[in-house]
Parts: sequence; C-alpha cells; structure tokens
Amino acid sequence: MKEEYREIKGFEGLYKVSNFGNVKSLKRKNRLEERLLKQNFNSRGYPKINLFKKGIIKTVSVHKLVAVAFLNYKPIALKLVVNHKDNDRLNNNIDNLQVITRIEMRKKIKMDSPQTNNLFIQIGEEKFSQLPKEVRACFKVLKVEPNDKYLFEGDSQYSELIRADI
Repeated sequence: MKEEYREIKGFEGLYKVSNFGNVKSLKRKNRLEERLLKQNFNSRGYPKINLFKKGIIKTVSVHKLVAVAFLNYKPIALKLVVNHKDNDRLNNNIDNLQVITRIEMRKKIKMDSPQTNNLFIQIGEEKFSQLPKEVRACFKVLKVEPNDKYLFEGDSQYSELIRADI
C-alpha cells in the first residue's frame, strides 16, 4: 500500500494525516518545507499530536485523525469509537483501524484482555531505573523516542508510586 495524505478537518492548509498514521505540517510563510510531526503519548498510551491554529493548541489522538480522514469517523457521534484491530495502540495504519460501537468495544475488551488496568508512562531511562526493582519488573518498554524518552506499559497499581517519583 502506498502512503496517502489527506487534509485534517479544521486544519486545512496547515496539516495532513496519512493512512500510515503519520502527521505532517505543511509549508507556511515562515517554513519552506513540509515536515513530519513528533508524536507523544497520552496517559493511556495512545499517540497524540499537538495542532496549532491562530494561536490555539488542540491535542488530538492520531488514530482518531486517521479515522476521520479515511473512515469517515465523526468524533461527535458518542456511540462510536475507533478500535485498533490488533490491540496495538502504536499501529495507526488504516488497515488496523475500525469504527465500532461502544458496546462492541466493551465486548472486545472483555474478550481480549481480562486485566485492563494498565498504566502508560513516558519518562527517561535514568528516572525509570531509579524506581524500585519490583516496580520496574512489572513494566515493559513499548517505544523509545529520539529524545531518549521511553514509553512503558505496566500495572496501574503502581501509578501513585511512579507519579511521585517522576
């Protein structure tokens, strides 16, 4: 499949999103070239992006941007959600996304994972290594960022301890 970019609704002429889950900023008066934007993570482990327009920042989940652009998903429809078919929150490829009802999502969560109390944290390796050994053992690295930040996934029972240490 070839990567295809489409305008982001509400940010036409400023940003585009691709069917692979990439987001780019378009050429502007003060910028000569398009550039891919760095994605961060929300507290639930979903990639997010900050979009700017007229001095206002809007933070949006990348999988929702892809669904709006390629699956005609309407975020105001509270009964519908965007689902990752393979349960990988980092895989925002259009082939991995589907729009389903909240009821279908609840059923899928129960079938896919009996334990859903995961915590996602994004901190540097040095800070993470300072956590108690028994806490570190309950987390796995999901992604390493170019700025030496790591995205970890683990049991939410340690959330207060980790937030206190960060």
